[in-house]
Amino acid sequence: MLNINKLALFLFFVSHAIIAQTLKSPEEYFGNATGSKFHFHHQLIGYAEYVAANKPENVKIFPLGFTTEGRPQMIVAIGSKENIQNIEQIRKSNLQNIGLMAGAGNKNIPTIAYLSYNVHGNESVNAETSVKVIYEMANGTSDLAKKVLKNTLILIDPCVNPDGFDRYSQWYNRYLGKKPDLHAASVEHHEPWPGGRFNHYLFDLNRDIAWQTQKETQQRIKFYNSWMPHLHADFHEMGPNSTYYFPPSAKPFH
Repeated sequence: MLNINKLALFLFFVSHAIIAQTLKSPEEYFGNATGSKFHFHHQLIGYAEYVAANKPENVKIFPLGFTTEGRPQMIVAIGSKENIQNIEQIRKSNLQNIGLMAGAGNKNIPTIAYLSYNVHGNESVNAETSVKVIYEMANGTSDLAKKVLKNTLILIDPCVNPDGFDRYSQWYNRYLGKKPDLHAASVEHHEPWPGGRFNHYLFDLNRDIAWQTQKETQQRIKFYNSWMPHLHADFHEMGPNSTYYFPPSAKPFH
């Protein structure tokens, strides 16, 4: 009888561990299909924290601070178990390798990719996409995720402009009908001034990268400079009738 009880207890803990490591997708977590609605900033941050709590061996959150309106800024780091365990050594080695920190860095470090979503708050598909990327990479079961995590450490900023994003999502959800109206004259396609593009003080944070007058930018650049990633992808969203934007070609600084 004692052995049976031990076996039952063992199976309980094993099954509990397996369940704990199974991540809910954003669809399962929010209860709606991706792209069917815009969420609020605290919901997206809540999902990132949920993933980090359930995948601590692959995910680490770096708090950056708060916006003027009190919304948290964070970076979600995702990598292999080994890279997350050695994440500080990877950061220091990268800075040493490029001469920004004294010492001889380890040359055999993973690529550091920094992904920024939603610097313009009303380009809100970006923040919704970020949680999908967080799930896919943290879950690590797809062939793509396995390939990426094999040699890459990912730093994700899920929403660069939290105040602008929430201004837009609150307005949009307030005016959205039971079903989306595709007619161009519908009120849901005509966001009033000042819109969600800007932050609390109506600064375009995309431009503020140059001047760094806003606390969102200052907090983010401090983190960025402490890492100096090899790749930075800045995601935007074009309008339905706009062509894709490409700037004039120029020689890169680096």
